[in-house]
Amino acid sequence: MLGASLIFAFLHWASFTYFLLTFVVGLVLGVAYQQTGSLLGVIIWHAVYDLLALMVLSKYPRMLGLEVPLDK
Repeated sequence: MLGASLIFAFLHWASFTYFLLTFVVGLVLGVAYQQTGSLLGVIIWHAVYDLLALMVLSKYPRMLGLEVPLDK
């Protein structure tokens, strides 16, 4: 699960801070899948995570280690 979470984090690289955040999210989603066996639940939470992350990245990029908003 650590390896899969690392790959997940590298695929979502935007900054080191965001890398760490996505690594943790990858671990949480992996544990959730192991505990429930439900891929649908993991897919839904990934979509929710993506929506929230895009909103934060576009409005508050410095929170996640970025200097410039993604929309500029």
